[in-house]
Amino acid sequence: MATPREDALAIWHAAVAAADPFRRVREYLLASDSPAREALSSGGGVYVFGGGKAGPAMARGVESALRDSLDRV
Repeated sequence: MATPREDALAIWHAAVAAADPFRRVREYLLASDSPAREALSSGGGVYVFGGGKAGPAMARGVESALRDSLDRV
């Protein structure tokens, strides 16, 4: 049987994993029903601006999802 501390740590780890900015942005951009995917398929450009602690991870998620569509980074 898990201790309350072990339960709390498991909940915390699950929450951190669910909020992973790299994964969340990448999954959003790769989803077939994503409004961003529709906008990108119409030939528009992408400009990525970010700030804060999650900014670099989010930018990597964009780069990973759109790797084949980027002509410069």
